[in-house]
Amino acid sequence: MKAIPLVACIAAGVVASLIWLVAMAAEGTPWGGLALLVGAGVSAAAIFSGARPRNALVAALVTLLFCLAVKAVGIPIVTANARAAIVENIKFTETDYTRYQEDAQKFVTLKPEEVPTWVAKRPPYDSDSNGVIDAAEKERFDRFWLPRLRAWAANPQASVDWAKALREDWGKEVEVTLSPSELLAIFFAPLEILALLLAVIGTHQAVYRMAETDAAALRRVGKLAAGVFDLNEDIGSGIDIKMAAPGQKSARTPEVEEPKPAKKPEPKAEKKPDPKPATPAAKPKAKNPDQPPGMK
Repeated sequence: MKAIPLVACIAAGVVASLIWLVAMAAEGTPWGGLALLVGAGVSAAAIFSGARPRNALVAALVTLLFCLAVKAVGIPIVTANARAAIVENIKFTETDYTRYQEDAQKFVTLKPEEVPTWVAKRPPYDSDSNGVIDAAEKERFDRFWLPRLRAWAANPQASVDWAKALREDWGKEVEVTLSPSELLAIFFAPLEILALLLAVIGTHQAVYRMAETDAAALRRVGKLAAGVFDLNEDIGSGIDIKMAAPGQKSARTPEVEEPKPAKKPEPKAEKKPDPKPATPAAKPKAKNPDQPPGMK
């Protein structure tokens, strides 16, 4: 693929992928159907930038790579949405408010050695309520609950403000992890795979069937007459080969007239001998014997 069509395909893939990610962030779901948007953008860019049918495979691979990249980037987006859904479901009632305020007032009166016994079997400080505070539960209590219990005891809040602040803070403590099987179920569900295949195959077929061929491009710029096929691209040779379609003449090959057969020379008539007798040659004059040699 030439540089201009390739750059156009990549640019279209980037734009379509950003639109897909924005939609994913807004809804918190993979929105796999937007893979078709990536395919449409890449194929349109390839066709209008001068790609050839032989570039269809490259355009399809560009579409596939961008779709997989969006799915990889979308993992933290979906994870954050799952965390937000958990936080949204956290509710604190008036009963909870009363209990936590009583815990705060009681906690500030405890001696340090009494704290472990008081925390045991008391949710949510002892998360599994088994009566044993392990290292993780102790670390969370000291980091999260201890400063809040002291703050509530020193400065009690209204129930509405208290519930809102605690929900936001507790939501940050929630750990949301997705297993590989859950990720595959989210990003490669049957409908997600179907949309991905349609995007890749559709890109290939659109470019292969709709892109301008080499002969059409040459004919458009006036370098090749209709019906003349250029074999240079196919054989990869520097030899200028032009072959005309049946019944048509190449525009680049000058028309040469076939030589006409030479006419046979007509036989010449034989010359008849002259009937008049030839004039006898003049006899040489006799020399004068009285004159010396060399004198007339």
